[in-house]
Amino acid sequence: MAITTADKIFVGVDDEINFVVEKILAAEKERVIIVIPQNALVVSSLVSMRILAKQIVKSKKLVVVVTEDEFGQKLAKSAGIISAAKVSNVTPEMWESVQIAKEKAKDAAKQRKEELLSERGIAVAAETAPEVVESDTEEQPELDSEVAPGDTEPEEVPAEEVVVDQPEDEIVEEEEKSPAVEAETASEEKDAKIVGPIQRKRRQPKLVDVGGIKIYAGGDIGQLMPENTAIENDPQPIPERVIRNASLGNKEGFTGRDWTNYTGDSKRKFSFTMPKLFAFKRGGGEVDEKEQQRRRRLIIIGIAIVAFCVFGATYVLAFQTSSVDVKIKLKTAEVPVEQQIVADVDAKALVEEPLTIPAELVTEEGLSISASDKSTGEGASGNIAAGVIDIWNKTSQEVSIPAGTVLENTTTNLKYVLKQDVVVPAGNSSGAVQGIGRKEDVSIEAEKFGEEYNITESGTKIDFKVGSYATADVIGKRFRAIEGGTTETFKAPSTEDVEKVKAALLTNITKQGVSKIKNLIPEGYRLLEGSEKFEETAVRSTPEVGKKGDTFSVTLEGKMTAVIVANDNLEEAITLMIDNTSTQSEEGTEFEVKTLGDAVLSEIVREANKVTFKVVSKGSLTSKITEESIKQNIAGKTISEAEEYLIKLTEIETSSITFNPTFIPSFLRRVPTDWGRVKIVLQ
Repeated sequence: MAITTADKIFVGVDDEINFVVEKILAAEKERVIIVIPQNALVVSSLVSMRILAKQIVKSKKLVVVVTEDEFGQKLAKSAGIISAAKVSNVTPEMWESVQIAKEKAKDAAKQRKEELLSERGIAVAAETAPEVVESDTEEQPELDSEVAPGDTEPEEVPAEEVVVDQPEDEIVEEEEKSPAVEAETASEEKDAKIVGPIQRKRRQPKLVDVGGIKIYAGGDIGQLMPENTAIENDPQPIPERVIRNASLGNKEGFTGRDWTNYTGDSKRKFSFTMPKLFAFKRGGGEVDEKEQQRRRRLIIIGIAIVAFCVFGATYVLAFQTSSVDVKIKLKTAEVPVEQQIVADVDAKALVEEPLTIPAELVTEEGLSISASDKSTGEGASGNIAAGVIDIWNKTSQEVSIPAGTVLENTTTNLKYVLKQDVVVPAGNSSGAVQGIGRKEDVSIEAEKFGEEYNITESGTKIDFKVGSYATADVIGKRFRAIEGGTTETFKAPSTEDVEKVKAALLTNITKQGVSKIKNLIPEGYRLLEGSEKFEETAVRSTPEVGKKGDTFSVTLEGKMTAVIVANDNLEEAITLMIDNTSTQSEEGTEFEVKTLGDAVLSEIVREANKVTFKVVSKGSLTSKITEESIKQNIAGKTISEAEEYLIKLTEIETSSITFNPTFIPSFLRRVPTDWGRVKIVLQ
């Protein structure tokens, strides 16, 4: 209940004490809880807490400080303020303690003020003074005053105590003040409850020594003046102004001069240049003739020196440090060329007939790419049929037949395989009749899976050709069933499926290889686009063709090779083509190949390490003229003479000359004889 009937004020970390006091006085309720965070500015100084306690005592508010800052709680306790660590700790009993502490603080303050006033000899009419009720709003009661003996007029003492703000480091704690200091300080504080006339002695002036100067301060200074001393209506004569000339060495200065001679008349202008130099002084009087002549000579000498310096600087700039920029645009002729060139890896140098240039082969190995697709073919699998047969030997010699020997059904031509080594004895002879040697129950199996290898008819004799033996000599006889063969069909990749995926991969791997080849081209070389060639090294299908699988993947591996040529070799070949086309104009002007247009290569055909292609380009032929010849012919000439010389040259289309620095007069401008200061730009 105690908390709900109190206003809570939350103080910020940087809030100052005056802001907190204003919030307390502005609170609606009598009870106020101040919540202060740790390390707040308010709880960092004992002076701040004492100011807060003093304002609380003067107001009607009951205040409890809530803070978890242990240092702040100690300061609050020292200032006489009740504090708690949490808001929940504020109880009705604590509010009673706050009320009691506030009453004690009021009594103590009242008693202390009475003591201080008594020490100053000020009487307090406690019995006759009406009781003054404190309030939050400040009032200034009117006090009667009496004139103390010896004073010229009575002094009024304000009824309320005045609080003066000052920095914390200048506040002196009351406990540390001596009685004399307290009495001096108390003269500035007046008890709000004192009413009626108050009499006290006026202060006497004090003599203070400030920097060696003795000054009277405080009290009635008029008491110190003699009776016959009068300041008013006693003018003193003003001494005449003394005009002093300050000097620096032997030269006059301006310090201490009387400037009224220069500023007295508004029509007079301040000037001391030409008139002073030649004829007149500002103060009046003429300059003598010798002085005038001396000054004129000085002026003439100064002008001559300046003119000489200007002339010398102009000469140096015009003839010693000047420079010339000459821009020349030469006559040109465009010559298109088109010819077939061979780039040969085995060539070591340029060959004119047929026009062949050296080339290099670049290789990118380890290219690999994969792709998947659905199987459209069919495959089959199953069990292999197996059984036993008898082998007859109709010869007089014993016959040995190894395992793996192929046995062919003479009726269906299906093939079977012998699963064991067999030795068939020779047949017994009886006169002219040759007997038959037999080996019974010899195991065989079908060469492949499938139901067609099953022989289930009983009592039917099936003959088998044994290996390379003639059936008249050695033959196999089936008397029992051969069975167990089965067949199962399923989806499987076909050859066509694999080839289709491979074709797509070939396009992609070629692009991949070309991209990697371009990264291998060294600076100064050019790829003959179209000479790229992919060489396949492996193709794998998973699963293999005919093997079971609804989908399959194909992996293509290989390497990429291409032919490159050096730009220098290509430009040399094009220059040779242009030279063979035309190097002289109709006017007889000699030209040389200056620049080449971008060469366009087409019809590129590669055979092994040799590439044949057509080159189409356009060469820019310029006049055969050198910078040295131009510098030699214009050096030392005037700018106009140099321009006329350049205009007469038939090899030059346009020209311009710029002289630096530009402020040099045109009649002084010449082309430097130092070639290093002549810059020729041929365009």
